[in-house]
Amino acid sequence: MKLEDRFEIQELIAKLAYTHDTMDLEGYRDLYTEDVLRSNKWKDTEPEYREGRERSVGATVNRLRMLREQGIMDRHYYLNPILEQVSDDEVKGVVSFLIVQQQDEDAHPSLVNSGLADLVFRRTEKGWKISQFHIKFDIPDPRP
Repeated sequence: MKLEDRFEIQELIAKLAYTHDTMDLEGYRDLYTEDVLRSNKWKDTEPEYREGRERSVGATVNRLRMLREQGIMDRHYYLNPILEQVSDDEVKGVVSFLIVQQQDEDAHPSLVNSGLADLVFRRTEKGWKISQFHIKFDIPDPRP
């Protein structure tokens, strides 16, 4: 893999966290291909898939708005990326992640989740984009 491609993809991973956490919704949306496939898998569940940029990003935006309305700040950290070039236009990767949250009255943030995420990056006319994003949480599904 060319060093320039590796750097651009690692920058994309950093932007994934930053645009999400700062609610730069247009920037967040622009990280993905139109046909992105995303999934969430809790420790005790089967994966839940969402296909397409608008549907995928819409679900994330709704969750962020709900958290913000409750006074909760979400922060994501994607760590230790391992990248493998599949072709000139496709790279597979895996990252560890940590999610911390802090409410207005909290003195410090709390770790609320961790896990691994599998990603596929595709070269487009506008540079590298995320075409698959599969999150595997370390904890059971906390939803009722």
